[in-house]
Amino acid sequence: MDEQILKGLNDLFQAKARLGIMTALTTMGEMDFSALKSLLGLTDW
Repeated sequence: MDEQILKGLNDLFQAKARLGIMTALTTMGEMDFSALKSLLGLTDW
């Protein structure tokens, strides 16, 4: 797959994760990393 396409996909997924994190923290207040991962369905990989 073209490297430029992969970079674009990576940026898209990162932006979605950041938006989810900011939304969760804005509405829920403080959350630990494990709770954020679980709520948003994120992984360490």
